[in-house]
Amino acid sequence: MNLKNACGSVLALCKAKFFGIKVPLFVGWALTARCNLNCKYCSIRKISGRDLEKHVILRMINELGNLGTRFISFTGGEPLLRDDIHEIIDCCKKKFINVSVNSNGWILKEKFDAIKNADLIILSLDGPKAVHDHIRGEGSYDRVMEAAETIRAHGIRLNFAVSLSNLNLGHIVFLTAQAKRFDATLTFQPVALHMLYGNEENLLAPPEERYKEAIKEIISLKKGAGKTTITSSITALNHLYRWPHDRKIRCASGFISCRIKSDGDICLCNRNDKVCFNAQKIGLKEAFCALPDIMCTKCWCAQRVELNLLYDLKYEVIFNNLFCKDIL
Repeated sequence: MNLKNACGSVLALCKAKFFGIKVPLFVGWALTARCNLNCKYCSIRKISGRDLEKHVILRMINELGNLGTRFISFTGGEPLLRDDIHEIIDCCKKKFINVSVNSNGWILKEKFDAIKNADLIILSLDGPKAVHDHIRGEGSYDRVMEAAETIRAHGIRLNFAVSLSNLNLGHIVFLTAQAKRFDATLTFQPVALHMLYGNEENLLAPPEERYKEAIKEIISLKKGAGKTTITSSITALNHLYRWPHDRKIRCASGFISCRIKSDGDICLCNRNDKVCFNAQKIGLKEAFCALPDIMCTKCWCAQRVELNLLYDLKYEVIFNNLFCKDIL
């Protein structure tokens, strides 16, 4: 986060916190539910429905810019499957919105020109080749490495997003080394107890005690050599340490953030997506302001936790995001 964005964000945070002035400063946006991989902890392929048309997305981006949005994280599915991703990113840049793109990396090299104006690219990485390919499919590790090389060669900021599972808890050192190899950052969070976008039991969920040992290792790295490599604040990592037990945290959604689903519905987050409002029917601002104020007990998304703690004006979290370039 650069100084200008940081100062503007802190001001917006204070307005929301103390005066109830709601601004969708940070937006997570699933551009599509389509995906070209079939990861073992995700059932997004079961989601049906059409993606929003380009003109609707561009109109919404302009509305968000006028409302004060400064950060949009495009996710999916696989957002690179959209042929108009370059126009979507360019529209954001015209509104001075910071853009990150989440990808599995499979088609990134061939689609790179379409996302070259993004501020940050986030690649999923699960561990060494055998682990990553087991979770995401044969050949996916090599594609991620190829994507990382392409991103580094073009000087775009790179983050590796790591979902901690029962297969990679012993590979924290390897993952840290990969981040240093590509001058990238790392974000860690636990996989869900249930399948992403489904209710089935997630067989990759890690044993609690081994997971806690891994988080301790990550915290130790954060305090030492990995201070700027690991994106999450110590406060956020201490929150994630409590997984899977209930841990109260004030939700920032509806105040400074929200999630936009692939059909255009506005909701709190990926997990709390049952209460949602259609921006096309009632207006984007109205949909955002209608989101309920909740105290969540099961927030384990690293970026979402960081946002919630930012909204709570935790000093260490604000300080971390001034100097760690890739969490938001």
